[in-house]
Amino acid sequence: MLPPDPSKKLISDFKNQSGVSSEDLFQSISKDVQWLEVKYGEVLLFDQGYPHGNRVNEELDTRWSMNCRFKSVFTPYGDKKLGEFFEPITLRAASKIGMEYRFPKVK
Repeated sequence: MLPPDPSKKLISDFKNQSGVSSEDLFQSISKDVQWLEVKYGEVLLFDQGYPHGNRVNEELDTRWSMNCRFKSVFTPYGDKKLGEFFEPITLRAASKIGMEYRFPKVK
């Protein structure tokens, strides 16, 4: 994880990183990265706005992760890519009202 201060600095400067490879970006922040140990049965939750990524596993142990993302029922998700899956899990009252709305007929 990138601690709050270096994370804020990275986010504020992110527009200047256009064209930079993910490896070069990682190398520029690597001294500040703090690796986390997530033990068997534990989960790590974070906001999608938090800078995150992967590294090539060069250890003999296998790593496994599952990516779960939550979206609004009305958020477009027709641009799904290979390996992506979205399914609404909770409908709030406002969502139910919106789903029952019928557009007026245009003559």
